[in-house]
Amino acid sequence: MRSHFDISLPIHEGLVTYEGNPAPAREWLTHLEKGDAATVSHWAIGAHAGTHVDAPSHFLASGASVDELPWDHFCRPVYVYDCEGTSLIDGAVIDRMCRDVVVDWSRTGVLFHTSNSANLTKPFHSQFVALNASGAQAVVDHNIPLVGIDYLSIEAFGNPLFPVHKILLSRNVAIIEGLDLSGVGAGPYELQCLPIKLMGADGAPARAVLHREVGQ
Repeated sequence: MRSHFDISLPIHEGLVTYEGNPAPAREWLTHLEKGDAATVSHWAIGAHAGTHVDAPSHFLASGASVDELPWDHFCRPVYVYDCEGTSLIDGAVIDRMCRDVVVDWSRTGVLFHTSNSANLTKPFHSQFVALNASGAQAVVDHNIPLVGIDYLSIEAFGNPLFPVHKILLSRNVAIIEGLDLSGVGAGPYELQCLPIKLMGADGAPARAVLHREVGQ
């Protein structure tokens, strides 16, 4: 028997967005309540809204777009790692995780459960928990194939050079941002995360679900 956890943020017009990014907007083209034959809506949404993946082309000029990534890049074993109380995920945190958690890190991604989870429904705040460059390099050094975090960016706000994204994406590390891990405990899971196949896009919203054997 398996338990299932939807760790996706619902898309709506009041969704918190990264500073400078547009909020989702909806327009009703037709509606049953107006006597129309069908309800049809038009949505305007950024590629990095809510739960989403980053494609290498987000920061690398010759990087792949989201539609060029293999679908199973984001579907694999993962470990939800408890970082509550950690203000910065640096190389020491990654090294400690890889020492203490016994999994095959060359096959297993990591989802960082931080204090960010309490702020996902609040207005954007810039002091969220994120990786720094040493943390990103440690992810690469340990051959971890995927990272995810419970806020809108894997990288701290305000660094104009974006070293974390560049280190990870240049080594084909999959990035998922905007995960809702508030109802998920630490431990091993199976992740299914499928980004929308937007041709040529630098990222895309995604539906992300965790599966776990009961008692695991």
